[in-house]
Amino acid sequence: EILNFQCSTHLIGVGSLSNNKKVTTVVLKEIVEPASDLTTTKYHYKELRPYDIPFELLDNVGVDLLNDKKLCVFSGTVLVGVDISKIKYSIDEDEKSIVIKLPEPYIIAHEIYDEDTKVYSVKDSLLVSEEGLEKNSERLGEWKKDINDHLLEDEEFMDTVRTNTQNVIKDFLGNSQYTKDYSVEFKW
Repeated sequence: EILNFQCSTHLIGVGSLSNNKKVTTVVLKEIVEPASDLTTTKYHYKELRPYDIPFELLDNVGVDLLNDKKLCVFSGTVLVGVDISKIKYSIDEDEKSIVIKLPEPYIIAHEIYDEDTKVYSVKDSLLVSEEGLEKNSERLGEWKKDINDHLLEDEEFMDTVRTNTQNVIKDFLGNSQYTKDYSVEFKW
């Protein structure tokens, strides 16, 4: 189940919490874990990628002047967040504080929109035969991985994901009758 940042608050207070006001790890998990994989950031993109379809002579020796040159335009959405089940909690009942150790964010889902994917010919060679769908799918898969890797290495983007994650969890805990009076600290 994927929970989006914009619609997260409807899950607050869901669960079989008892009337006991003592906050335990079990209570915190019941408040937060219905989200499962928590999507806190969506990244929408549109890409333009050039590529060649090589003309190959004997023994896979290419002749660049005879290559087809193409442009692929595609768009998609990447969902980034954390696995809620990997959160670690420390509770100080006397101080009314909770320390939350969050797992590193990861790519939850990545969808490329087929209807937006277009391939344009820049230069056609008479000697190169057209590639099939399998090669195009393989190329899109490689580009998808490039985008994922780029996002995970982008510190500014990942800081946004971490901040969004903290805000969502603070909202969960701040709106629960069991934890609304607790201070919350996050660690990564």
